[in-house]
Amino acid sequence: MAPPDGQDPPVLPTGTGGTGGGGNPTPVQQQMKHPKIPLFFGLPNGKDEIKARDLVARIEAHCTATGTNTQCSELYLVLRGNAVAWYNSLAIMGVDVRNWDALKANDLS
Repeated sequence: MAPPDGQDPPVLPTGTGGTGGGGNPTPVQQQMKHPKIPLFFGLPNGKDEIKARDLVARIEAHCTATGTNTQCSELYLVLRGNAVAWYNSLAIMGVDVRNWDALKANDLS
């Protein structure tokens, strides 16, 4: 059935997501950015797209706008490289990574 305006529906390009057949994400899916929060690598000398304190503000604004309380999950989803190693070290040090205030108190400002 054609859309009401008589135009054909858009065709999505292939290879832009999904599981690639074997249940593994495709390379494009693995590198997708979060729709509202930039990726954070924890690079030295401010080479990330966003500063840590701005990342915190963006995550908090996103959660407020969406009416969710998922700050810890949102943070983890945008971490890459050195930032993931930092996050994993927090649990080893006994920091409750499910507690947003505890995460913010550990070098996220």
